[in-house]
Amino acid sequence: MKFKLTALSLAACCLMVGCDKPNTEQAPGAASSGSSLLNSPKVSRTTESKAPVEPQFKRPADASVPLSGYVDLNTLPGGQALTYLVLAKSPSGTTNDQKLGWLSPEYQATSDAFKRRDIEKAKWPAIQEQLSEYGKNDYYSLPIKAASVAEGMGLQNVMVGPYDFTSSSFPITSYGQYCWANPVRNTAGMNLQIKPSGFPCSIRVEDQNKAREIEQARAQGSLDLRGTLYLYIPISSGMTATGEVVHGVIELRDRQSSQVLTTINL
Repeated sequence: MKFKLTALSLAACCLMVGCDKPNTEQAPGAASSGSSLLNSPKVSRTTESKAPVEPQFKRPADASVPLSGYVDLNTLPGGQALTYLVLAKSPSGTTNDQKLGWLSPEYQATSDAFKRRDIEKAKWPAIQEQLSEYGKNDYYSLPIKAASVAEGMGLQNVMVGPYDFTSSSFPITSYGQYCWANPVRNTAGMNLQIKPSGFPCSIRVEDQNKAREIEQARAQGSLDLRGTLYLYIPISSGMTATGEVVHGVIELRDRQSSQVLTTINL
């Protein structure tokens, strides 16, 4: 009798242990699937790239356009030609009132509704005609200004690096990664952005004697880089017109002697 009780007790204990034992015979991957879902990075819309979209041109520049067909952006006081260009190339949506505010100091200076109407009647036809001309043209020239030249609008702070014997040229440098990308802004706050292109960032001088003369002026801090960039500017957005260099005439001058050391057509 004692043996039977002992056997029954042992069976009951085994049944109790079996009830408490965790079930390890789960479907393959069930546990790992739950774990991977818990540990995987959450998808969030905030992780989407917010990098600015690079403006694209609808068609490439036409290098065959004669230099006489390029309009000088430095013809009007305060670089106002750039304001015309930005407004003319910007998408539709800018009102006549806004355009007059940018292009007519008299209109901007008063809040009198009657005076503004009179100014609009007198000024708008000529302004509208100029905007139409800028809108139809995509080719403009811009002076390269030496550091010593303060007046007028142009590209400044373009520098020449030490002579490179391997390429027989002087590298052109600026504040940005691209040599011609220094910002250009007029007095109204309108901007010109020059995109990188295949236009060279060096001045080739194979004549060693001429290169020595230029390098001496550069090392002494008396070398000025001047000239003209010929640009393709088909678009604008906000307060910025965007273009690229098509041609260039570069002049290296010794500031102390005012001697032109070399002129390069690119």
